[in-house]
Amino acid sequence: MAQGYKLTSARADYMTPPEVIAKILKMENIEEFDLDTCCATYNIPAKEHYVAEVNMNTGEVIQILDDGLRLPWKKLNWCNPPFNQADKWIKKALEEQRKGNSTWLILPFRAETKYWDFVLCQTATIQNRIIENERIYCEILKKGLGFIHPQTEQIAGVYKYPLAIVKIKGVQEGQCQLTFQDIQEKV
Repeated sequence: MAQGYKLTSARADYMTPPEVIAKILKMENIEEFDLDTCCATYNIPAKEHYVAEVNMNTGEVIQILDDGLRLPWKKLNWCNPPFNQADKWIKKALEEQRKGNSTWLILPFRAETKYWDFVLCQTATIQNRIIENERIYCEILKKGLGFIHPQTEQIAGVYKYPLAIVKIKGVQEGQCQLTFQDIQEKV
């Protein structure tokens, strides 16, 4: 059982709650993603993984083996970024969107941040904790999901903010696209 708000953004290797992954795979009607863009362990079902070597005691990144921020992504991607670097990963997902690639991310839902302000302001439909338009799907998850500690594989604690799963949908040339500059200019 989760023991309070023990998660910290200092650790970069908490594993995604399995029920979140199961939900997304079911929504996509697939068994695995094409790519896990930033991982320390192979706990996400994906054909490929971009991996960072992490100190298992502290959770700090020692060495980036496959830099998901620089390497090309695939058609359908998963991203559980270090929350203190979420903006970099969102920017990369938006760049990949222009190539027709879609990316699912799990992020803390903090409406005061630039990227959330943009998602919310650009959205026409908000119902039952779901925000959606032709470019973005966002579902605000119920508070209390526990991330998994990579050493013990037990629930490590609950993140203090609500979480959301976000799909930045791949678009084809000529369709409306988002850019990170759009987000920065919005605020």
